[in-house]
Amino acid sequence: RSLAVLEHGAVRQQGPPDEVFARPATLGIARLVGFANVFAGKVAGSEGDGVWIETRGLRIFAPTEAPPPVGREVHWGIRPEEVMIVRPDRPLSSPLARNRLEVVVRRLVKKGLAYAVRVEGALALEVLLPRHVQDRLRLSEGDRIEVALKPTYVHLFSSEGFSS
Repeated sequence: RSLAVLEHGAVRQQGPPDEVFARPATLGIARLVGFANVFAGKVAGSEGDGVWIETRGLRIFAPTEAPPPVGREVHWGIRPEEVMIVRPDRPLSSPLARNRLEVVVRRLVKKGLAYAVRVEGALALEVLLPRHVQDRLRLSEGDRIEVALKPTYVHLFSSEGFSS
């Protein structure tokens, strides 16, 4: 199976659906395929297999095969289902611990078998939680929690067409 995405009348990306949804080629395609969390930032440094991005006073780690240069303005994003709620009783692995944020639950809406959760802190994020996770956590509006942005799902973009 293959998926083709048209943007302004031209094919902008084609490939297996999982690849297009996980690694959209442009910001426009990202928004089209559900990247509700997209932010601007600047590459602050590189480390091993990725880069650190400064965004609104935070440093977010994103893996990339071809790191943009330090100082480059980039956009980055993560799908709502890849934002993880940190449970205090379960320690995070070191890759997940890189991208932790303290947030407040602002909105919680049941959507079929999942919950759409809006959290706000240094960043405002959309989170998609499976029903069984919400049943266990029992989140409510106003709760202060921590979230982790899974580094393997943080995707980079830039105005020059850079994509990881």
